[in-house]
Amino acid sequence: MHITNLLSRHSLLSCALKRSPSPETTSPLLAEMASLESTLGMNGHEVALAWERWLDEIAAKARENGRVAQVLAGHEWDIGAL
Repeated sequence: MHITNLLSRHSLLSCALKRSPSPETTSPLLAEMASLESTLGMNGHEVALAWERWLDEIAAKARENGRVAQVLAGHEWDIGAL
C-alpha cells in the first residue's frame, strides 16, 4: 500500500475515533490505527504531521500549476475516501 494511502487511512480513522462514543467501535479503530503506525514506523503525532506535510505539498503543487485534480490524480490514493 502506498504511504499516502496509509496516511489518509490513519487520518480517516482518527476522525472516526473522535466521533465514536462507544467502546465497541473505539477499540477496533484504535487497533487499526496502531497497526498503521507500526507499518509506518511512526507514532500517532508523527503520522499526523506527515499527513499535514503531504497535504501542504499537494496544495503548493496545485497552486503552482492551477490544476488540483491533475496533481491529485498523480498520487496513488482514493480521493473519494476523504
